[in-house]
Amino acid sequence: MLVVVIFSVAGIVLFTLGNNKENDVKGTSNKKAGDEKAGFVFEVSSSTTWEMPEYLCNTESECKSGPTSGKRWGTIGGGGTSMKNVLVPYEDAWKAYKYLKVYMKPGLSSSGVVFKVNLLNDGTGAQKVTVGEDNLNYEAVLVPLENSVSGQIKIASFTSER
Repeated sequence: MLVVVIFSVAGIVLFTLGNNKENDVKGTSNKKAGDEKAGFVFEVSSSTTWEMPEYLCNTESECKSGPTSGKRWGTIGGGGTSMKNVLVPYEDAWKAYKYLKVYMKPGLSSSGVVFKVNLLNDGTGAQKVTVGEDNLNYEAVLVPLENSVSGQIKIASFTSER
């Protein structure tokens, strides 16, 4: 009788844990599309670790004057991946700026890698530019912030090359 009770309780516990509606895998979501945060999406394909710095600028020339010109907004990073969508969420603080500048650079342990940009959505007004300092140049994307953002807008892809 005790064995039957133990197996019954164990079965109920396992069933409850197996039907948990929370996310089991980091980076995934069970939310509906309507619950998604608005922002710009960048597709990343990289064979190595990477960083994606984000800067806000008041003018196009400010953004183009160097990789770190403008107000540092944040950095997203990751490891080797293929066609990963990375969201840069829209914030109301962006209304004080004219452009968002995004580029990719290799992580600390990944030398000799460059990232190429391919614009994916002509309707956004985004442009591909090259920013650099000394002998180090990056292909960057400037996204105009004229309008508030609703939904997730795919802007560009970054692909690593050696």
